[in-house]
Amino acid sequence: MPRIHIPSIEGYTCYRKYLSDIILCKDIKDSPMSYRYLAKNINCSPSYLNDVVKGRTNLRLGKAMAIANFLRMDAATKAKWLLLLLKEIEDEDVFRYFEEQLQNASAFLRQYE
Repeated sequence: MPRIHIPSIEGYTCYRKYLSDIILCKDIKDSPMSYRYLAKNINCSPSYLNDVVKGRTNLRLGKAMAIANFLRMDAATKAKWLLLLLKEIEDEDVFRYFEEQLQNASAFLRQYE
């Protein structure tokens, strides 16, 4: 499988924009990434991914995990990716809880850098 370049998640506030940027990969020559390629590898339809990016449907949490695993996101990127998703699909209390957990984990890990 070719190595897929993914942009840094820092600065993103919307999971849809991040997903769109991953799929489009306009800055990477010969990237295999496309709606069809990603959909095939996470077992969904290209039209589902297009609907997610366009805001017509929400990304399911299971598919978000499948994308993270397929792209081999590191733990911090995966956590932020899922947090962006939760921010849009869950209520504010759920989002705040996981955001706090991520901040606590990040602070803990920084002690050992």
